[in-house]
Amino acid sequence: MAMKQLEEDTHDVTLDSVDGGQLYSQINELLQRAYRIQENYERRLFKQMNTSVAMTAALEEMDRDWEAKKRMSVRSIDTYESSDQESFVSALEMADLSDLEDLKENCQQHLELYEAALEELSQGNIGVRTLRTQVLQCQSDSEFLAKLQCVRLAFQELMKDSTVRQWFVEMGRDILSSLITQADREPQDFQAAYAKMVDFVEDAENWPKMEEELRDRGVQMVNFFDIVLDFILLDSFEDLDSPPSSVLTVIQNRWLSNGFKETALSTAVWSVLKAKRRMLKYSNGFIAHFYDITEHLSPLLAWGFLGTCDELKQLCVFFKEQVLGLLCDIFCFEKVRYTTVQHLADDILKLIRLRKIEMERIFV
Repeated sequence: MAMKQLEEDTHDVTLDSVDGGQLYSQINELLQRAYRIQENYERRLFKQMNTSVAMTAALEEMDRDWEAKKRMSVRSIDTYESSDQESFVSALEMADLSDLEDLKENCQQHLELYEAALEELSQGNIGVRTLRTQVLQCQSDSEFLAKLQCVRLAFQELMKDSTVRQWFVEMGRDILSSLITQADREPQDFQAAYAKMVDFVEDAENWPKMEEELRDRGVQMVNFFDIVLDFILLDSFEDLDSPPSSVLTVIQNRWLSNGFKETALSTAVWSVLKAKRRMLKYSNGFIAHFYDITEHLSPLLAWGFLGTCDELKQLCVFFKEQVLGLLCDIFCFEKVRYTTVQHLADDILKLIRLRKIEMERIFV
């Protein structure tokens, strides 16, 4: 309708009827009118979003996606309350373990750690929230689950060293701060939220509450891989790969300015987080602190992956590729040694250090 109005306004503007100066003046007036029409349209749309038309759709769709993933990953919260053994059943039901015996027979004797993990798997002792077989380029579910058991043990070994723990904390803060800075944003608020999360996690009195929250989300073990790499990073990448249609509708609207699209996308993210906060069991627990960090990172990543800023998109894609590349390397027989816990832990730490250097080369 706005474009039709502009066409009618330009009907009488011809080279025959006006001289050059008048033509320039009228064209400039038309352009200013077009900008005002666009601003009014965006203002009305943004008001509509804030009155929950688009936001409600986004919230409902994201909640449906989350609930679907939760149903696929775990039976229910009641399952966790029954026994540890029963909590493993859901993973075994999802996984295809038909090749397990073949893997055990063909396993090379020098892969003692992996062979022991296969035995654990055959006894149903390896639980998982989500199968990552294809994402991490494993040949089968059995291979992924056995390697997962080994990787968990390796990260537990790494985190016994307080120096290594501190290095991981600083690495995460520095890389994410650099990403925010590269996107021309200030990292101070993120860093403050990150510091509060670290303080919360380091306080042993918070561990029972944190374990309860994570267990209710399907996280099988409280360690670096299950929480940071799987629950936080891999889930975030999955969500960004399939955003709600209501969000895509705004992003793909070519009549909206990039500034408005970015603001609308940020509003959608914050609205979802606000709604999810209301459902939290603990207002000051682990998930609440995680949402504090997410408020600063998710809008940036969402705009980077879904928006129109090519430079930011390249940075976000690079970050994602580095994380996925690292995880694929960790789950690769050729990149790490599945011989002993210490060997695997040493190799994982070496791979992470190399990826950190590669990311610093781009971000710093």
